[in-house]
Amino acid sequence: MTLDRILESREIKYYVNFCLKHPCQWSELFHYYFRRVVIRIRDKAYFLLGVKYRLHHYPGVIREHVQSISVPTQAPKAWFLNLPSTGWSPENGPAITSWAIPLATYSCDINDINWFREEKDKEDTFALHRFGWLLRWLSLHPAQEDLKVANSVILDWIRRVSPNKHHAAWETYSASERVVNWLLYLCATRDYQNLDEETVNTFETALLEHLDCISHHLEYYDKTCNNHILNNARALYIGGRIFGLPEISSLAKTLFQKHLQKLINPGGVLQEASSHYQLLLTRTMVEVWWAARATEDPECIAYLSPIVLSMMSSSFYMSNFSAGDFSNDFPRVGDVSPDYPVAWFDPHPEFNHGRESWWGLWNSEQWASFIGVKGLPQCIADGLMEWKWLDTRQCPFRLFVYLPNDSAGVYPVGHGHMDFGSFLLYVAEGPIFVDRGRGSYNSDKDGTYGFSARSHNTTLINGLPLVPDCRGGLLAYKKSLNTDQKVYSNEKGDERRITWKTRSVGRLGKSLKWSREITLRQDHFEIIETLLNPMHIDLNIETYFHLAPGWGLDLNKRNHDEGNVLFLHKAGRTYRLMVERSNGHFIIDWFRGSTEENNGWHYPDYGVKVSAITLRLSFQIAESNTSRYVLCPI
Repeated sequence: MTLDRILESREIKYYVNFCLKHPCQWSELFHYYFRRVVIRIRDKAYFLLGVKYRLHHYPGVIREHVQSISVPTQAPKAWFLNLPSTGWSPENGPAITSWAIPLATYSCDINDINWFREEKDKEDTFALHRFGWLLRWLSLHPAQEDLKVANSVILDWIRRVSPNKHHAAWETYSASERVVNWLLYLCATRDYQNLDEETVNTFETALLEHLDCISHHLEYYDKTCNNHILNNARALYIGGRIFGLPEISSLAKTLFQKHLQKLINPGGVLQEASSHYQLLLTRTMVEVWWAARATEDPECIAYLSPIVLSMMSSSFYMSNFSAGDFSNDFPRVGDVSPDYPVAWFDPHPEFNHGRESWWGLWNSEQWASFIGVKGLPQCIADGLMEWKWLDTRQCPFRLFVYLPNDSAGVYPVGHGHMDFGSFLLYVAEGPIFVDRGRGSYNSDKDGTYGFSARSHNTTLINGLPLVPDCRGGLLAYKKSLNTDQKVYSNEKGDERRITWKTRSVGRLGKSLKWSREITLRQDHFEIIETLLNPMHIDLNIETYFHLAPGWGLDLNKRNHDEGNVLFLHKAGRTYRLMVERSNGHFIIDWFRGSTEENNGWHYPDYGVKVSAITLRLSFQIAESNTSRYVLCPI
């Protein structure tokens, strides 16, 4: 039984007790499952009706718009010659024939492409067919003559895969990515290619077919949607503007107007609890904004400019402690995307020459226009509460936390993790305590571990996370408990503090409450964790600290009365971590990646697994307890 299944079965035990005390929840549970059955039957019926399988999910205004669309089989003449340029130019980068194609979890040879191979991880399949790897190669500025080979790969896909609409390559997100990646490739290389009419017509027919397919298969899930709908709109807008199809670009603008304000808050933060996806969606909206300017769409420019302004500034804000080593230092919170590594989105173009980077698709003039949007007014920057850096003057520590907003009791949201109470800590040498990341979206140990509370700098009680996972059949129970969670920060002089409180742990026993207070002072970092246990319930407590790769650990165990002292070291610097508990004997375990342990592994990017130390402090107790952790340089 997988870890998430074990935790679900434990939650069921507490759910039964919860329903006995709240009888109305039984009916909510019944309606939840009944509705799921009805939806499945309805979806099956619509599937048999073809295109209506998707259309019945669409909001009314979107459905009416789509039903009125008729994508032509031919685009206006000379569309290729009129492509807007990105300013890219060829140099002497790697030939595509000698460059390994990066997928989600491994790289393959260009001569080993098999469009119909079933990969162990479906994200590898998607990555091959999305052609993001084509832009990664292009960003290295290969020679002009190598573009012919790249064209032949695209044409081979069109010839062999395009007719098979049931292939995984035709799921809407992948089709949307492919449209944009092909068009950006063509825009970048237009001035360096002399394509014959047949090739241009082949590209044209395939892209128009994609736009028709995407518009009739928008990614609505019952009445909900996520960042995928913005990706669909991006493809429709860029494709619609380039091919001169006002109905398609108008549909895209309607999608943006309907969903952007719900998915992106006024501070420019994606409401899906992932810092990597924040970068990904910022890139999405910048490319749409570029297309609006390049094709002279003043209405769309005016609408998008403040949104792009805030999203770019939010990305710069998050990364402003990692300009020197973005790839390792960027604060990863929540899921990492399989589409591109974190380094691809480094918002500092000056550090990206000669390596794979989104900035390599543009010239310096375009750089200047993008970077010019980072001057966010301070009043908006102060409102970036979801991603928050905490530090003090002359303080050796810097804290990064995700402060979840009011999500109607649903936790986690989007691409978030079970990370209530977690934090990232930085020192002069870089990150010291990090989010472990998630190495897979599969239900394997790398996927379930990376999502779980065990892979975050937080605490578990009797093997359960502090706040229950609001997904699945226990939704009513979990949402009720999640209304008790609170997170807030305050500043006083040179002191910065973040506090988490929750009564969700009450599912383990009446009146059980947990809180954690982290304080940054000029000379040390302190955590005070309090567990109120007035009913004297037997509890097993586990607190985790996850060290960034490169950090070592020495233990100097002393008598309990004197506390335990640990020494963390890297690059000649040493930090002293003192552990105190008000009562109860505790055990310190530490793990480095091995085949036997899930603990001790770090996932900086999707499919990348790096050995790193995990520190676990555990004890059993039947009383109220206070734990204190103090970290300071020596």
